[in-house]
Amino acid sequence: MQIRRNDTLKPIAVIGGGAAGLLAAVTAAQEGRKVLLFEKMDRIGLKMGITGKGRCNLTNICPIDEFIGKTPGNGRSLHSSYKRFEHLVLISLFLTLL
Repeated sequence: MQIRRNDTLKPIAVIGGGAAGLLAAVTAAQEGRKVLLFEKMDRIGLKMGITGKGRCNLTNICPIDEFIGKTPGNGRSLHSSYKRFEHLVLISLFLTLL
């Protein structure tokens, strides 16, 4: 029996319309994929609207070490994530979504 590879791209299902789900859905759509976004709430991105006192403050411009110093708990454990997605990289990413 020969196994045939199906070259047809399947739709991608994204569960959750929060910040991560929306970014995953947009990224997949930009790559030409059909995306199904499932969200249990009436609106997507609901919590994003309440960050930064309603201004959707998803990033800030503090240097990484200063930002980690102000992070409650063990901010050092997040250093690699902060370094990979420092504020300028994150801002540039969001600008590409406009």
